[in-house]
Amino acid sequence: MPPPRLGATRISQIVVRRLFDADSVYVFQNIDRQLIFASPYQRDFTLIGTVRHTFKGDPAIVSMPAADIAYLCDAANRYFRERIDPSDVVRTVSGANAVRPSGAKRGARDGATTSMRGAARRRC
Repeated sequence: MPPPRLGATRISQIVVRRLFDADSVYVFQNIDRQLIFASPYQRDFTLIGTVRHTFKGDPAIVSMPAADIAYLCDAANRYFRERIDPSDVVRTVSGANAVRPSGAKRGARDGATTSMRGAARRRC
C-alpha cells in the first residue's frame, strides 16, 4: 500500500507585551471551538496562538495574514482584562507543518483523537 499523501498547514502565533504575571500557560476555547493558548514568552512577552489554515506554496515563504492577527487579538480580548490590538503585536511567528489528510486511516500507534468540549471561560 502506498504511503498517504501529506498536505500542509500554516500555523501562526503572535507575540505581545506580557499580559499576566503568572508563569502558567492558559488554554481556552474560542467561540468557533478552536483552542487558543497564551504562554509567557522571553520574560517580558506573551505568545498567543495558534491559527491553522491549509497551506499551498513554498514553506520557506510563510507569513501571517492581518485577519489572523486580528482573530488572535479578539480571542485574547475575550479572556484577558488587558485588551490588545493588532498594533500591539511585536512579532508574528508562522510556519508550515506536514499533515496527514483528514480521511487517511490512523494506525494504532498514531494515538486516538480527542476533543475538548465546554472549556471554562475565565478572565485572567
